[in-house]
Amino acid sequence: MKQKILAVLMIIAVLLCFMPTMAFADANAEIEPDAKTSVQANDNDLSITKRVVKNSDGFYDLVLEAFATGTSQVTTVSKPLDIVLVLDVSGSMDKDTTTRTYTAHESRGYSYRTIENDQTQYYYKDSNDQYYPVYADYDWIQNGRWDWSIEYYLYYRISNRDYRIGTVTDRNQAIYTGVLYTATTTTAKKLESMKSAAKNFVNTVAADATTNKVDHKIAVVKFAGKKSDCIGNDNYRESGYTYNYSQTVVGLTEAKTGAATLNRKIDELEAAGATQADFGMELANGLLNSTSDGRQKVVILFTDGEPTSTSGFERRVANAAISAAKTMKAAGTVVYTVGMIAEPSPNVKNFLNYTSSNYPGAQDMDNAGNKTADKYYTIVKDGSDLDDVFQKIANEAVTSAAKADETSLLKDTLSSYFNFKLTDDGSLAKC
Repeated sequence: MKQKILAVLMIIAVLLCFMPTMAFADANAEIEPDAKTSVQANDNDLSITKRVVKNSDGFYDLVLEAFATGTSQVTTVSKPLDIVLVLDVSGSMDKDTTTRTYTAHESRGYSYRTIENDQTQYYYKDSNDQYYPVYADYDWIQNGRWDWSIEYYLYYRISNRDYRIGTVTDRNQAIYTGVLYTATTTTAKKLESMKSAAKNFVNTVAADATTNKVDHKIAVVKFAGKKSDCIGNDNYRESGYTYNYSQTVVGLTEAKTGAATLNRKIDELEAAGATQADFGMELANGLLNSTSDGRQKVVILFTDGEPTSTSGFERRVANAAISAAKTMKAAGTVVYTVGMIAEPSPNVKNFLNYTSSNYPGAQDMDNAGNKTADKYYTIVKDGSDLDDVFQKIANEAVTSAAKADETSLLKDTLSSYFNFKLTDDGSLAKC
């Protein structure tokens, strides 16, 4: 009898821990061997069931079950970052590039006649925020032996493939009623476009650091000619010409308090010299070697041309840059590469791809290893999209997601009034 009373008291103690309120049955009622007393909760797509089950031998099992219901909740968390901007300041960065600014126009019912006769060039924006010129055309359609009709349509083109955005049978009928864009084109130096994108990047990271109270840090490295271990923005004279050193312009600086300093240092950059990307990546590796654990390391390599110590693609320079990147990737650094090149050669495409985290095991131009991603290497033709690319990288860098999966651990705490009886070896004893 004492054993039965003790068992019932244990059930009551457990249920009081689990439930804020509950209905109690008759105190004299017997609990059948197959009866279950349980409480279930479903919160944020996580189902949790707790129950006490009486076994046929008179003992009780306390059971906790949990499972996901098919959807996941993503929690955004901030992690301190150490970011190195590795920026090309070669002589070619002094050349002009075009920058387009797009302006949305409210839907006006665009017809074949509107697009064909209007002197304004309109652009269509796809789901990837890319803009394409819109054109008008028509096709003769044979409906029967002597029966023909005309279809009028609007379209845009990607890589010699046409994509229609509507078809009608009347040239004056609206084909597309969505938003189209016009573009304003301006000319600027490549260097100025890079500076603008890099400074906006700094401001985005600094804003995240302030909002989330996290100490993101940013360093700036420039690369062009000879390598210098001095911190600064120095140059040297050779054969009557002035060249930039490849060097650290400013070391890892807290973004929250040092954004103005970082932006001023970026503004002071000038274009002169070769494109020794290897020196830039080696300097970045040296900076990140001295950082502490528990911080996510990120490198962004920007260039407008081929890796070289003079002119033309040099495999030696490319291989050294890829090797430095491999060392950093092996240590957990995420490496992005951005090229502002109108028509990149296959060598340049491979170089930037292998240097990036798309190929974590790449050793050199001849040993790329396996490709594991696509998002870490980007080519832009001019300055129009450069700022968007840097902003996308900034947002990816400052945001990491944590969600429950098969490796997650669910903990449930019992009341301090619930005592387990243990044996001498520490295992749970039967009552």
